[in-house]
Amino acid sequence: MVDFRSEKLAGELLDPRRGFEPAAVELEIRWDPLTRQSARILPDAGLATQIVFARAATKADPESRWVSTNANHMLPAGSSVFHPHLQGSVNPFPTTFQKLLADVAGAQFRSYLESEKRDGTRYLGSTGHVDWLASFAPLGPAELRAFVPGVASPTELDGELTEEHGGGIATALGLYADLGFESFNMALYGAPVGTPDYPLNLRMMCRSNPEPLYRSDATWLERLHWEAAVDISPERLAEEAAGRFGR
Repeated sequence: MVDFRSEKLAGELLDPRRGFEPAAVELEIRWDPLTRQSARILPDAGLATQIVFARAATKADPESRWVSTNANHMLPAGSSVFHPHLQGSVNPFPTTFQKLLADVAGAQFRSYLESEKRDGTRYLGSTGHVDWLASFAPLGPAELRAFVPGVASPTELDGELTEEHGGGIATALGLYADLGFESFNMALYGAPVGTPDYPLNLRMMCRSNPEPLYRSDATWLERLHWEAAVDISPERLAEEAAGRFGR
């Protein structure tokens, strides 16, 4: 992992769907172990910057109501750069997964969270307003989910929630580091503000480690069948994460 201390920059990338794609980065790059990812870096240098940009973009183009905040870290995850950064998407049309999630009834989200809490096997705890879980049907290795009830879009995250959510992401990265992973993807799926009972939700997963002759984990199974081959079960992941996310 890279540590960085200089001032933030927000660059805008072109999205073929006529949207906005900001990337938040910092300078003074140096290599640092993933375990030293500060709980302040992501909320201050990444997530907060993305939220400010998303608010500005949705104000400039009210039709662009679909917001997501995403991460590719290191080459195996699809990144072309070596520093930690977040990439935002603000568009008039949802991605496939945003549409699938937005079509889920609010009662189904509530039922899922209540069921996982009662069972307790994969429920990792709450940081206050954000519930964290090990995914019962992961799309990739060591997949974690987080839900923010009462908030539909990243643009609705206030300073306190931004800090809390960013701190949870940093906790997740510490878990990944302890498991020996150095590459990951993340998506924070937003729906239009006011979407009834939709909880802002996050998915993050590990990717192959960036090392000589590493094997891609995106095979025919993942790409063409939407099935994941993983070597760590959700239950074991929950055991490894025990005590990290709860207050």
